[in-house]
Amino acid sequence: MEGKKRKLQALIQSAKLEDARKLCIKICKKDAKDHDTRFTLGMINVQLKRYANAEKCFREVIKLCPGDATAFYNLARIYEVQEQFAKAKTAYQDALKCKPDMFEACNNLGNVFRKQGDLSAACDVYRQAMKISPDNLSAHFNLGSVLWELKKFQDAINTFEWILKCDKNHFKALLALGKWHFTLGKNQTAILYFKRGFELQPESVELLYSFGLACLQMLDYAGARNYLNKVVVLQANHLAAHYNLGIAQHHLGLTVEAEKTFENISLLKPLTAEDAFCLGALEHKNGNLDKGIACYRQAVAMQPDYPAAWNNLGMVLRDVGDFMGAVEALQQALRYQPEYVNAHSNLLFVQSYNLLVSEQVLLAESKRWDVVHGALGRLDSYQYIKPDAAAEKRLRIGYVSADFREHVVSYFFEPVLDYYDKQQFEVFCYAQVKSPDAVTQRLQGKVDRWRSIVGMSDKDAARMIHDDKIDILIDLAGHTGDSRLKVFTYKPAPIQATYLGYCATTGLSAMDYWISDEILHPEDTVELAVETHYRLPRCWLCYRPKDNAPAVAAINADRALTFGSLNEWTKLTPDVVTLWGEILRAVPDSRLLLKTRALSDLTVQAQIKERFAAQGIVAERLTLLPRTENYLSAYHDIDIALDTFPRTGGATTADALWMGVPVITLSGERMIERQGVSMLTAVGLEELIATTKQEYVEKAVALAKDAERRKQLRGSLREQMAASPLCDARGLAQALEGAYRDMWQKFLLSDEEPYGGA
Repeated sequence: MEGKKRKLQALIQSAKLEDARKLCIKICKKDAKDHDTRFTLGMINVQLKRYANAEKCFREVIKLCPGDATAFYNLARIYEVQEQFAKAKTAYQDALKCKPDMFEACNNLGNVFRKQGDLSAACDVYRQAMKISPDNLSAHFNLGSVLWELKKFQDAINTFEWILKCDKNHFKALLALGKWHFTLGKNQTAILYFKRGFELQPESVELLYSFGLACLQMLDYAGARNYLNKVVVLQANHLAAHYNLGIAQHHLGLTVEAEKTFENISLLKPLTAEDAFCLGALEHKNGNLDKGIACYRQAVAMQPDYPAAWNNLGMVLRDVGDFMGAVEALQQALRYQPEYVNAHSNLLFVQSYNLLVSEQVLLAESKRWDVVHGALGRLDSYQYIKPDAAAEKRLRIGYVSADFREHVVSYFFEPVLDYYDKQQFEVFCYAQVKSPDAVTQRLQGKVDRWRSIVGMSDKDAARMIHDDKIDILIDLAGHTGDSRLKVFTYKPAPIQATYLGYCATTGLSAMDYWISDEILHPEDTVELAVETHYRLPRCWLCYRPKDNAPAVAAINADRALTFGSLNEWTKLTPDVVTLWGEILRAVPDSRLLLKTRALSDLTVQAQIKERFAAQGIVAERLTLLPRTENYLSAYHDIDIALDTFPRTGGATTADALWMGVPVITLSGERMIERQGVSMLTAVGLEELIATTKQEYVEKAVALAKDAERRKQLRGSLREQMAASPLCDARGLAQALEGAYRDMWQKFLLSDEEPYGGA
């Protein structure tokens, strides 16, 4: 027998496992009570992945020796590999009953609790393992990872930092700290940890990918390209790396490289939720909205607790006009990650722009955003002592926006910068502009100080603003993309206001004013807000015609009368289509021209044709065009522009008027429903404002039948508009400056305690 056992050891050492297994079976048949050989047979079966046979072996070992902790431990490992976590948990617990100081069983038991989602129990077990073997850092690392999942971020970071004090070359701790700091927006700190990790494992795919993402976040596109390219070389099917590599190449102007990278993505099969997520982002970016939705749905089906996928799904659903579906997806994102600030802002955006909830519900949800995301700012907010004899001081005005670029906000904001009183006001811009362009460069030259806050934490950005001694800080974004509203929660300026870029309350207790005008927010407005409404005595914005705007063209009497809209297609609600259908039926030979970016998608075109067909309007009466660079020329073929509702047009309304095309708008109760009312009033065209749906139809039909009035408007509207408050940039600058000076005076005279903590 001893000879057979020596032969058995030789077979195992030479990795002849199948022969070793057969010999074990022979030995066990001869001696049914041979505990050691049966245990060896179990281990061989594990290596051969014959788990059922291995389980049977360890069960027999336990019968022979009920106190064999190692047999229970290996039995538990078999169950864990097969994801039979309940059985694995019982087996690890049995091993610990036999041997309470068995570190491996205790640490693995913690892993099982973690896989089952019982994170609190996992923490308790990891702490028990740490007591058994204080010098074994694996339990410490596992505890840190679970603390992070429990949102106990500082405790997790403290744990990883403690591990590094014990072992400065602990790669997993270095990688974890780098990733965690990157998640927190502390990119420079993250890179320090990543670089230390490179010294240990320079070809770690996970580290290279994390470093590449950090570079991308900091707009270091060359660095991102370098690291992400290494990832795809080492792991060709790493779809997320391919996607982000393509983004970096695109920003570097390497168009051919980027196209090839994106082509490679299409050849890869999504294997994980992250892969599906990245494909969804690619399809969304390329305008393939249905495919994007399918990919994001696949991602959340594979991993329901994937907040970023739910958020992006919500955004694509918004873009196809499924607003309720968007709300549901965004609420799911917040369910899994309540502190997900972008998802929360996106939810408010969808709800407010499309009037999906009442004023009371919107106010409550906006306040909840502040409760959740403004907590840190309130704890560390700034305090102000009112200065003496400072009523006439030169005020420092700060503007915060991600849209200091080719964007509609800058389109309306830039004229103000040309006329501000440099003797009385000093203007600072705090730019969250990730991709600067020619507009960015032009704006930089028009202000006193330009600060980029890209990649800067909210606290650091607030500190910069406070150190700049800003008197009045203006938000130009609200809950729109890349907003920096969390900066405002620190109250870095004594007076803070929101203006221009958003259509509802921010919900921030630190926001003092909401700047609009007497038309947008009449005294009896139903709009509820945390902020005080500050009504300018004129239209709240100024239109500056585009340099390439074509001349007004005479009406073409040889074609059918044409109604038109250049608003985005998601504004075409069922009510809008119903009224437009009624107008087209009342003017039998008329046509409708729609021009917007989404109309390059044949699916969108088909949906629009189907909606109008339901109103009795055949497809031949519709002209559906995708948006082009010089889209203003489309107004040459439009006689009457029809404004959408409840989301009314902004720049599209002003553009139509400049091109000599009258706009029929329907007035509502909230700001988003009254933009057209404010602009038409400013131009002196109150006759085009309807207050009911019936009146909207009547005004459109009456104007369609009044060829002389349309001809007169076509010939005079541009001149009338140019002379109106809507094109008076100096007047708007003076109105805003008057508002700022008034806000400052009220601040100095108020009896309120200074804002902020100690």
